[in-house]
Amino acid sequence: MEPGIARAHDINREAAILSRHADVKPDADDARARLAKLASRYATAHQTPGGAVPPEFDRAIAHDTALARVARGIREAVWPGVVRRLDPFFAHDSLSRFREAFVAVPRERFVLPVDIPRAAEDLPLALDRAGLATVSAPHAYFLTYGLLPLEPGDELIELGTGTGYGAALGEAIVAPQSLAAFAAEPPAASPHAPTDSSDGHVMSIEIDRKLHDRARRVLAELGAGRAERISLLWGDARLLASDAIENALLVGRDGARIKIAVTYALAEPLDWLLSVLPFGAVVVAPVAALEQREPVEHGQQLVRFARQRDGLVRSCHGAVRYVSERNLIDDLP
Repeated sequence: MEPGIARAHDINREAAILSRHADVKPDADDARARLAKLASRYATAHQTPGGAVPPEFDRAIAHDTALARVARGIREAVWPGVVRRLDPFFAHDSLSRFREAFVAVPRERFVLPVDIPRAAEDLPLALDRAGLATVSAPHAYFLTYGLLPLEPGDELIELGTGTGYGAALGEAIVAPQSLAAFAAEPPAASPHAPTDSSDGHVMSIEIDRKLHDRARRVLAELGAGRAERISLLWGDARLLASDAIENALLVGRDGARIKIAVTYALAEPLDWLLSVLPFGAVVVAPVAALEQREPVEHGQQLVRFARQRDGLVRSCHGAVRYVSERNLIDDLP
């Protein structure tokens, strides 16, 4: 047995011993300390020389019920701080959906193992040593989803999958029936549940092959029905976004149901994306403007583009800071 796999088996045994204590709901500080202790078992899960997290550790984390329960409890405690950053902008119904998604989706599975102690917090976390990719802070996803606005039954097209956290949050919003699969228990072994044609769907595109592969693995561990509700593509979003939009239209999505979220900073002009935007569709993206119309921290604005009858409507929604767009050539082995 390989050392990494042996260590993963040890971790699962430790998790089984600790899980009987995990139903206790201590205060937030105690819960954070407990999460750090539980997460310390994964401190040896160093990335491989190629930068990937070993699959056996992802599987061990997915089956760690003690870790899942404590992390979920912290997310419940953290939510009031998240909502304070969103409350002035969005209606109660949206905030209620966001809360359900935030509490349900186990963010600890999507971060680097070393960052599990901070996974339940409203913080961005790096996905590689160079800082070329991150899991954004949860409130950043919800800010984008609120501006779209993302609703049950929508087609979410995400440019920049990372490890799949945004796709999982999006799925919880566009297909609320998926929330039942986000249980703090080991993944079910049952066959995929059937999916109604009216359900929402997520299509996510990632340029980094290692991140794409990990996202596929982590999302597959999350339970029944996910393969029908989330589709992942590896490649350059500049080349694949138009195909994703066309596919959504071909399966019967109305243009107003197509919502596009960009998770990295783009440089204007965005003709490659906006020129294929159907009537009613909306894009929200961090944009590094070539000519700043106003002073903006970090040189990026969160911009909403909506295709309406009288043309393309552009609105700005404040300063943001996202990682920069990457080129496929830079990510080839």
